[in-house]
Amino acid sequence: MDISRSLYRYESKRSGDEEPLGSSFKSSQNWGDVTGYEACVALDGWTWYLWLGKLFYGILRKEINLLRDRARPNEGPIIPAATLESFSSLHLFLQGIRGCHLFLEHVPYSVLVCNLHDLGPNRQYFFRDSLHCMTVGIRMGGVGVLVALEDGGIATDSYGRYVSEVNGRKLHPLQFDELYAKILYQTSLIEGAIKYVSSKVEDERQLVQTDVIGSVQLNNWSQQDYSQVLRAHVSDWFANEGENKDWFVPPNLVSTSLTDDKGQLLLRPLSDWGGN
Repeated sequence: MDISRSLYRYESKRSGDEEPLGSSFKSSQNWGDVTGYEACVALDGWTWYLWLGKLFYGILRKEINLLRDRARPNEGPIIPAATLESFSSLHLFLQGIRGCHLFLEHVPYSVLVCNLHDLGPNRQYFFRDSLHCMTVGIRMGGVGVLVALEDGGIATDSYGRYVSEVNGRKLHPLQFDELYAKILYQTSLIEGAIKYVSSKVEDERQLVQTDVIGSVQLNNWSQQDYSQVLRAHVSDWFANEGENKDWFVPPNLVSTSLTDDKGQLLLRPLSDWGGN
């Protein structure tokens, strides 16, 4: 699948006569060669952060200009314009696309690039994001990319093994969706906002450099709450949307397709996944 076409789907443009956000970044990447898992995993995490952050922010900008209900225009847009102010840090960080921003020693994001079974035509592409948790998941044929835009890197620490242990084999897209649910729920447990310190370098680019201050603190994980998030994101893979499935069994058992009963990563040929 042509990865570049999927990534160009949304363009976030600034007002006036300035160039579109990312036009220079696009030219610096030979995206025509980014096809398949090996090429995608070879890209650095910062590149994926910028691309997925751009999609996230671009959709947000679009939803500010689209009516919630075109039959009732008085109800206003999908998202109030004031919401954009909450993402001022992300907007600053995305200036890295233009070469005007860099992170120093620490980064505020996690990126996981997954090797997936390709389900074939009409089932190759899927995109999802969370406004409040700032998480993004995109599936493009045999490649899946998960980005937590503002989690302090905890998803990489917690779930990186689900990528590294695959070791040339493939996850099913169902497992990819479950991994997204894990990252989404974990990100929702972050206590307070991540703190940054930014400084401007006086040069012709007016470069801004940012470092993350302190560490991320998490509230307690609830298996029951997590099971509800999991069901919301993977139930479509099951008959009757999982109505007859035991998603949570007290006191702390949650249904999973990622690991077997011994906690080992579950890796199967696509043919062994049945109707999925």
